[in-house]
Amino acid sequence: MARAWSGLLLFASSLSLLYGASLFKVTSVLGSSNLIFSGINIVGPLCGAWLGMPALTALFFARFLLRAVAVSTFVFTPLVYHIPTFCAAASFRPGNRLFKLLLIGICCALFLSHPHGAAAWWFSLYWLIPAAIILADLKQLFWVALSSTFIAHAVGSVIWLYWFALSPEVFWALMPLVPLERVVYACGMVIVHTVVSTWWMQVQKISQLRYQLKPA
Repeated sequence: MARAWSGLLLFASSLSLLYGASLFKVTSVLGSSNLIFSGINIVGPLCGAWLGMPALTALFFARFLLRAVAVSTFVFTPLVYHIPTFCAAASFRPGNRLFKLLLIGICCALFLSHPHGAAAWWFSLYWLIPAAIILADLKQLFWVALSSTFIAHAVGSVIWLYWFALSPEVFWALMPLVPLERVVYACGMVIVHTVVSTWWMQVQKISQLRYQLKPA
């Protein structure tokens, strides 16, 4: 029972954290005037460190449903917008190296299969960074976070390429911005992960203390 309540609390806390992070707006997503990068791009991938795949899937589905209810309609755009973050969260989980490498390979193949992507082939070289981190088996938090955020970048870039048919010139303009953006996201993940992990340890200590002090 205690384990079930602990898992429920962690799920509810993750959902609340996602909502709170979404309120911190950063910048507009290229190609859309309605979507923006927000704190969820930092917090979202971290959910993979705390939740299993079933809970992780349920979390992002709940996040989408809450958004759909808020606007009283089925919103396809935010659903697609959450796909890169979900993939980043899934890749944040330990293990599954084959899945991560396969996901990166699919993104590269889809990007290069598009005429505009093929003309901007050098942009996909950024996605060799997470592949190298995974193959080198770097498990320090910063490297895991960096790999995760680059995977989100790969998935998002492919989606935006096919959805908006972005020109090669757009990818050329983004080239110098991508490294700084991803390093900032990775550093943000390290900070948030450290804070949340410390908070969760305190919650568990308090819960254990209350259980020990409970009358027989």
